[in-house]
Amino acid sequence: MKRITIAIDGFSSCGKSTLAKQLAHHLHYTYIDSGAMYRAIALYVIENALVNEGQLNLTALLRVLKHIHIGFEHDDGSQRSETWLDGRNVEHRIREMDVSHHVTLVSPVPEVRAKLVQLQQQMGEGGGVVMDGRDIGTVVFPHAEVKFFMTASPAIRAQRRYQEMKGRGATVTLDEVLANIARRDEDDTTRAADPLVQVITFTQKVVAGPAAALLKASGDGAAGLVNAGVQVVAKVADANGNAVSGVTVNFAIGAAGGTLSATSAVSDAAGLARVTLTLGATPGIYTVTATSGTLPAITFSVTAI
Repeated sequence: MKRITIAIDGFSSCGKSTLAKQLAHHLHYTYIDSGAMYRAIALYVIENALVNEGQLNLTALLRVLKHIHIGFEHDDGSQRSETWLDGRNVEHRIREMDVSHHVTLVSPVPEVRAKLVQLQQQMGEGGGVVMDGRDIGTVVFPHAEVKFFMTASPAIRAQRRYQEMKGRGATVTLDEVLANIARRDEDDTTRAADPLVQVITFTQKVVAGPAAALLKASGDGAAGLVNAGVQVVAKVADANGNAVSGVTVNFAIGAAGGTLSATSAVSDAAGLARVTLTLGATPGIYTVTATSGTLPAITFSVTAI
């Protein structure tokens, strides 16, 4: 049986790791906690005095970044994978509040993200992996066979993290945890490099009509979707599944009131055509469509992220 890749994305403290671990255990897959890797970088900058009064010394971090070694080792006693930083186990230390505060300093750095994404992709080669994070289904494994997006209200997530930290003996208040979650949500959804976005994927063969799917911008996380740019990627293939380049794909996003934005792009050597469309200013249901009249039959795999 083919071993697939499962990507789980979502907001902080909404149960991504719990689900990922359970799936990996049930399927006998490898579980990789991508968030722990960013926490390890945050711990490194704390321990090496690369933060002064809340400001990251980016120049110094980039100078040593390639020498920072992060990995995972299975602990037979706990039956879980634990995080190692430069040859020592930091699994418990990276879960403490001071590290949580510093994650938002290092996670937006493009060079940090590039380093960790490359490492994550190497770990996931060959499939049989469950990985959770913020950009797994959009950047690390955009072609993962199964993708989940998880969220919950900030209050529920704060209570969950608070109970978890109290159980480890941490001295922290619920208000502190809630404030940290709000800060991380803001960073995760607005950073320039690989922000947290929901993925909607649909595939159908089209002859004359469009490939279309609904993008729901309502409920938890709606504020990060409405009135915002939505990246849309169409994969163009022939009847045999081979990528087709040079095909003009027409994209549009609309609602009940009509088309909100439209543009086109030409598929590249990998058969991918990419554009950014704009959602409306209010929560609701939006329709993303992709069409092309170049070939008599094209398979569109369209991802709105």
